[in-house]
Amino acid sequence: MKALIIVVIAFQCMFFSCVKKGHGPTVRGKLVYRSCATAVVQVLDSTSSPITVTNWQMSPSSPTYNNVFRVENHCTFGKENISVGQEFDFQLTNTGDASCIVCMLWDNPPTVSHKIVVK
Repeated sequence: MKALIIVVIAFQCMFFSCVKKGHGPTVRGKLVYRSCATAVVQVLDSTSSPITVTNWQMSPSSPTYNNVFRVENHCTFGKENISVGQEFDFQLTNTGDASCIVCMLWDNPPTVSHKIVVK
């Protein structure tokens, strides 16, 4: 009976863990744009600017943002409840669902994209 309990606990730890796995340094960012199809993050840490587009503007009448990228795992990121203008910490990751249904809007996203995990 003890062996069965140990196996069940081990199974739960392996497959139902809430640990978010990222790689590299933790980076400070701010959500600057969000639509049903796109989330754009501005990197606030100047040492991480190589992972971004230098300048991006949604439309000619909108503000220009520096050091931004498009969130590639839009579906997973959407569950974080981060509002436009809110700052947060993140790491790059190789995981994250990008296969959810999003709207058919094309809204001029930045050309650089990354999968991220919020810390």
